[in-house]
Amino acid sequence: MEENTERDEVYEQFMQDLQAKKKRQVKRTIREVIMVVIILGVIGFVVWFLTDPEASEKVSLRKEKAPVAYADIPFTTKDVSSMEFAIAGKVMTFPCTTSDLYDAGYSMNESDAKIMLGKPTSLMIDGYKAYETAICKMEARDFKSEFDVSVINTGTKETAAVNCPIHTIWFDEQFMLCNGLSQTSTYEEILAAMGKPDEEKEISSMKDLYYEYETNIGTCTIIFSFRDTYTGLEGKACDRIWLTID
Repeated sequence: MEENTERDEVYEQFMQDLQAKKKRQVKRTIREVIMVVIILGVIGFVVWFLTDPEASEKVSLRKEKAPVAYADIPFTTKDVSSMEFAIAGKVMTFPCTTSDLYDAGYSMNESDAKIMLGKPTSLMIDGYKAYETAICKMEARDFKSEFDVSVINTGTKETAAVNCPIHTIWFDEQFMLCNGLSQTSTYEEILAAMGKPDEEKEISSMKDLYYEYETNIGTCTIIFSFRDTYTGLEGKACDRIWLTID
C-alpha cells in the first residue's frame, strides 16, 4: 500500500515537472515567434524606407507650420519688380542661392544634392553652348514643407547640384511675394496687384500668367499657374507660383 502511494507521488511529481517543462517550452516558442515577427517587421520597414521615395515623409516627425503673416515679414519694398520674396518669413531676392534657402530652414534632398551637372562646354546644341540643369527638392529641416528648384551649371567644371545657381523656384504655401501675393491669392487679387500680364498661356484646362521684369542679370519672370479652369477663374486661387530667370 505504501509502495503504491509512493509510486503515485513520484508519478504525480513527474507529471508536474513534465507540465512545467511543456509550459516553459511553450513560452520559449512564443518568445521566439515574437522575435521572428519583430525582426521581419524591422527588415520590412527598412526595405520599405529605402525603396519608397515618400517613406521618409510618411514617417517624418516634422509638424505642419502655419505660413508667416504678411504683416510679420520684414519686406523692404512692395515692388515685385525687385524680385523680393519670403519663405517661412525669411526675406530674400530672386535669383536666390541654396545658402539663402538653408538660412530659411531648408536643405536640398540628400540624393538630389549629389547630382553632378556637366560643364557647359561639354554640351553643344547646334554649335551653341548648352547648360545642364536638374530639378531638385528642397526640404524643411524643422517643419513639414518642401518645394522644387531647378539648378543650372554655368561654371567651368562638373559641379554638384547643391553648389549650382538656382534657375527656377516653385513656391509652396510658405512663400509670399513682397506685395503679399501667395498661393492662396485668387485670380482677381493677382490681377489687381499685378495688372495685366505680359503674356498668357492657356492649354486645355490650364492657364498661366507671365509677368516679366528686366534686371541687371537677365529677365526674371513671375508666373501664376491655374489648373482645372473648366468652370472659369472667378474666385479661383492660384495653384502654383514660380520664379524663373532667362
